[in-house]
Amino acid sequence: MTNGQLLEAVDQAVKTFNKAGLKVGDLLLLALPNSTAYVISDLAAMRTGLAIYSMNPKMPE
Repeated sequence: MTNGQLLEAVDQAVKTFNKAGLKVGDLLLLALPNSTAYVISDLAAMRTGLAIYSMNPKMPE
């Protein structure tokens, strides 16, 4: 993934968060494995001003 592709993916995720009604200070639970999707979501959340809680998706309930 190039820097340009990463920025484009982060921009799209920011739009998705905004469309979902998330706003500065809201809490976003990220339960994703270490992956490109995690990095994109994390960067988009930071850009949106969301509080981020990361959780291991394999954690037992």
